[in-house]
Amino acid sequence: MTNIAIDIQNLHYQYRGKNKHNPLFHIPKWQVEAGDTVFLHGKSGTGKSTVLNLLSGILKPLNGDLHLLGENFGAMKGAATDAFRAKHIGVVFQVFNLIPYLPVLKNIELAGYFANNKTDIESVKAMLASLALPEEVLMQPVSQLSVGQQQRVAIVRALINSPEILLVDEPTSALDSSARDAFMQVLMDVAKRKNTTMIFVSHDQSLAKYFHQSLDVASLFAVEEH
Repeated sequence: MTNIAIDIQNLHYQYRGKNKHNPLFHIPKWQVEAGDTVFLHGKSGTGKSTVLNLLSGILKPLNGDLHLLGENFGAMKGAATDAFRAKHIGVVFQVFNLIPYLPVLKNIELAGYFANNKTDIESVKAMLASLALPEEVLMQPVSQLSVGQQQRVAIVRALINSPEILLVDEPTSALDSSARDAFMQVLMDVAKRKNTTMIFVSHDQSLAKYFHQSLDVASLFAVEEH
């Protein structure tokens, strides 16, 4: 039997707001096998962030089925959603959500804390090295790092619990071309080693070559006006 990491069936989502005619997003069916890496692209406003927010539990569907790793994630609420995300999902969004006044190590350890895992320092050091970050940054406040360095810290934090699913939003936006290619190679190597299922959103379609499949979000969503 195929091991399905993401299974969406007949899902609807509608943004709340004053406008009663907000578009209704409908995903008829979408399945992603465990270990697959998906490059998700499309024009601004077509629903890329909506997909990531649904998969991370930030947004909840109006109806339909959203199963992750065999669990009915779409039906979870509150603390159950947070606990599942902490244990099974790594998230790197454009806003890194790092705590600026805390050292890098403390920011990374928080991910382990929320998942009830003890952070292995040697693993942290190895991941920092793979992303060309010196060990000395561990004790530096995040606010002292460049945007590119903060981005890589956010990647380490997202991967430190070895999540089965990794959601990544525009992670190369602050990197030059050589740093971007090196970063992508490391990211894909880590995903392959850990058999991580990855949904990766970017406007840079040159990155599609790294992934098992490339998907235009317009082919995923049916957008209905109401």
